[in-house]
Parts: sequence; C-alpha cells; structure tokens
Amino acid sequence: MLNDLPNTLRRLVGLPPAYRYTSPARNEGEWSMVTLCYRLGLKVEDAHQIMDSAAFPSGFRYREFTIPKRDGSPRQLLEPGPKLKQVQRRILTMLLRKAQPHHAAYGFRRKKSIADHAWAHANSRIIITADIQDFFPNTTRQHVKQWWHEQGFSTPEVRLLTALTTLHGSLPQGAPTSPPLSNLVNAQMDTALERHIQASGGIYTRYADDLCFSWPEGYAPPADFEFAVRSVLHEYGYALHPDKGWQVWDRDEEPTITGVVITKHGSVDIPDSMKRIMRTLQQHGTAADDTRLQGYQGYQRMITREPRPEKASAGLGKAPIKSPRLR
Repeated sequence: MLNDLPNTLRRLVGLPPAYRYTSPARNEGEWSMVTLCYRLGLKVEDAHQIMDSAAFPSGFRYREFTIPKRDGSPRQLLEPGPKLKQVQRRILTMLLRKAQPHHAAYGFRRKKSIADHAWAHANSRIIITADIQDFFPNTTRQHVKQWWHEQGFSTPEVRLLTALTTLHGSLPQGAPTSPPLSNLVNAQMDTALERHIQASGGIYTRYADDLCFSWPEGYAPPADFEFAVRSVLHEYGYALHPDKGWQVWDRDEEPTITGVVITKHGSVDIPDSMKRIMRTLQQHGTAADDTRLQGYQGYQRMITREPRPEKASAGLGKAPIKSPRLR
C-alpha cells in the first residue's frame, strides 16, 4: 500500500522512491523474444539493434575474406564476430542439432560423410552428377525465415533468429549455423527431387551443393528428367552450375562424386592421384612423412569401407521433424 504513494509524499515522510518495474519488452508480444535472448546469452538492446539496423553492434559484425576453390577461383567466406559466433553456436546446440533434415541430405551431418554419399550409388549403372551454383548465397533469407516460422516461433522470435543466421539476404558461408540450416530449409526441395527420381526407380542424394542421381541395371532416367530437376531447383531459387552442372555417367567410366571414385566393380575408392602420392611417400618418403602417409591411409580406409545398412528407425522415408522449442 505504501508503494502506491506518490514520490512527492514519500519524500515528505522519508521513504525512498517507489520501485517501478520496467519490462525489457516493448510490448507483450515480445516477451517470447526476451526469453529467447536470455537463453542465447544475448542482450535485448543488442537484439533490437541487430533486427532494426544494418549496422551490427561491436562483436557481431562479419569479417569477409576469400580462399581458393579447387578450380582456382575465389570462394567468399564470412566469419562472424566473436559475440555473434557464440550466439550462433548456442542456436546450433539448442535448436539445430536435434532437427532432422531430409534423409537424402548427407552433408554437414554427424556420422555421415562423402563416402556415405558415394556408397549410396555404388551399385547403380547410370549415374548423374549435378552441381548447384552459389549454393549458400542463393539460400535466401525468406526460406530461412519461413523455416523458423514453421517451427512455431513467434513473429519477434522469427525476426531475431533470421537476423542472427542470415546476412545480406542469404546464408553467410562461414557461420556455424549455415551448414545445418542449408539442409533444413531445403527439406521440401529434397522431397520434390526424390519424388521425381523414385518414379523411375532411381536414387537421389545431396551433399551440400552436389546432387547425385542414379539408376540400377534395367532402369534409366526419363527423357525430361533434366528439365524436371532444373524446374525444381528454380522453384527454390537455385540453378545448376553452367560448366559442371550436369554430367551423365555409366558406372564403367568410374565417375568421381564429391572427390571419391565409384568403381566399375560397385565399390568406392580414393582417386588415382591420391594413390600416387601414397606410393611416393611409401617409396621415397622420410621419417617425417610417416604421419602424412598414415593420414592418407586412414582416409582410404574410411572411403573404401562399405557403410552398414541403416535401420528402419533411422528416419528413412519419414518427413523431417521440427526442432525443439526454446521453452
């Protein structure tokens, strides 16, 4: 009751000013966003600046640099500042790691590798490899925003999570959240591509921007298959690489998929160029080269070991599940 006295009367009787609680939320709809900030270790004022301003607070800005691709062309990378990277890692741990991507997506997943991606097609006769151009830059902010919304987050939460995981309208290549999000937001695309190939008896997998389609002996792609794939990719904002976007192989040609070789005998192996390096190290290497040789040998064992068949409970053929809420 005394707390209801005006501060003028409180001063006359020697009482301190009344405590007035000020909510960190601008309105009731933002309470969920304030809770999200607390869970992510993010200051509410920083969250508002990130959502409302093009200029991120100190420690939340990206550093841009380039590294050479395998073909020598530059690859742009965007490294988040230390504070932003810490928040993104919490998003990764608390939200993204438990979310299930489409089973055809092999990249950026625990217990999945480029070997698993290739072994899925080892027994096929006809193999098509395709490469998406500028995969991360073309994974749009709108797709990320839609995915967060589909997980049941409120509008303020969606705004914040989208701002924390995108930059300049797309996924920044270099942020820890970008690889898993690139799988999760493309689950519907993977479903559409798989539906097209299953109708003709084939198999589809994707490792990041590398697509692979294959058919066993006695089956073949339909005449309009390339058009169908390009149409699905276009629907989701992607296009095939103009130079290496579409290649058709017979297994006897021993095609290379994500850096490993599908042999004509129905197995997976490392490239001949790597085997030559290993022979050179074995025959002419010094004692200092032993560690390097052991690394190559370990990689070869990983690639050539046929993976165990997945259990039915592993989620094959099931719709992707939603991520857990931060509650």
